[in-house]
Amino acid sequence: MDQRDLRTSDAERMSAAEKLQTAMSEGFLTLDEFDERTSQMLSSRTRGELADLTTDLPPRLRFDPNYDVAATAPTSAASEPVVLEHSLDTVKHGEGWSPPPHMIVKAWGGTAILDFAAADLTLRQYRVTVDLKGSSARFYLPDGCGLQLSGSLSGNSGLKDKRRVMAHDPSQPMFLIDGTMTWTTLKLMGPRRGWWDA
Repeated sequence: MDQRDLRTSDAERMSAAEKLQTAMSEGFLTLDEFDERTSQMLSSRTRGELADLTTDLPPRLRFDPNYDVAATAPTSAASEPVVLEHSLDTVKHGEGWSPPPHMIVKAWGGTAILDFAAADLTLRQYRVTVDLKGSSARFYLPDGCGLQLSGSLSGNSGLKDKRRVMAHDPSQPMFLIDGTMTWTTLKLMGPRRGWWDA
């Protein structure tokens, strides 16, 4: 069966709604367009209908009908978040590490460098919740991964998506990044290709 014809879940509708919210906040949709599409999203029955509401948006804001949010979410047994907390120093995770399904990165000052592109990725979905104040952070993501950013990542902060490959390859995991940042710079980057990506 075509993935577009499968019935959609509440979790998938919420995923599409967050993408529409981000599109409106970034100026891709007017308020009227957002209201109209949100209404259609709430009454949608298939993944294809959800995807049709986002086809004219940038790739990172499109709903992918081949990705099953409900089926790939961490199970309750594995959903207890792992907290990475530091202040005024640097925390790094690089080649060969195994990220947990859900991690919370908390920092006051300092730098967080998480290299997911070099990690041992065995899950279909990873969630990173940030609580950053006066910090800087760099997340290296694998080419082709899915990315969903929460609209809460705003305020007096800078979020820069510097990846070279934006299109989602369904064989790659999805990254959900949410939380709050205050006077913080978060850079999302692709795999390191040389010293200039360090």
